Amino acid sequence: MTTTRFVIGLLLLILVVLGLSWLLPDSRPGNTRPRTDLPWQAEAPTPDRLRVFDLELPTATLQEGITRFGQLEAVSLFGTQDGQYALEAYFGNVSLGPLKARVIARLDAPQDELEQLAKNALTMKYAANGDRRFVLDQDTIKAQLSRPIRALSYIPGYAGLDAAFFRERFGAPEYVKHIDENTEYWLYPKRGISLLLNAKGKEVLEYQPPANFSVPDGAEKAE
Repeated sequence: MTTTRFVIGLLLLILVVLGLSWLLPDSRPGNTRPRTDLPWQAEAPTPDRLRVFDLELPTATLQEGITRFGQLEAVSLFGTQDGQYALEAYFGNVSLGPLKARVIARLDAPQDELEQLAKNALTMKYAANGDRRFVLDQDTIKAQLSRPIRALSYIPGYAGLDAAFFRERFGAPEYVKHIDENTEYWLYPKRGISLLLNAKGKEVLEYQPPANFSVPDGAEKAE
């Protein structure tokens, strides 16, 4: 019985360590070169540029994103009810050292070109809010690899991180927008970063050049 309890305790300890491994630095022998691609290592040398994950927005292309993040999961075109379109690329299993996450890249493209993509889409599906999602063929997807990335969303694979974790790494936000009792936005306009913190779900980190950053209505200066 004592041996069984010891084994169970050891297994639980291993699971906890594995679950928290993404929070720890990569300390394997030979890895002496400092990392520059962690989520909190974002720099805006000028208002129209942001460097994060070793990519520079908005000049890095989707192909460069594939080189950085790995296999592309999907590319989707969305259309709103007011006739605006957005092109997004998805990376479903991204590993940056010990960090695991899902990454979404919003691509830069003229609206008239996106409208043409919508007309040539394989299929179209309606969302509950009335927006449309267009399914593109493989040749069309390949043709998007040269599109520049205008913004990135980073969704950590590990949920339940508290506000102190993000404050330690990103610093205090300039603005805060409260959504509900469990959710709030932390906004860093000068750095082009916003954090969606959810006490009962996964967090979302968003990056774009500061020149493209807009503080949402209802946000208040942080104390």
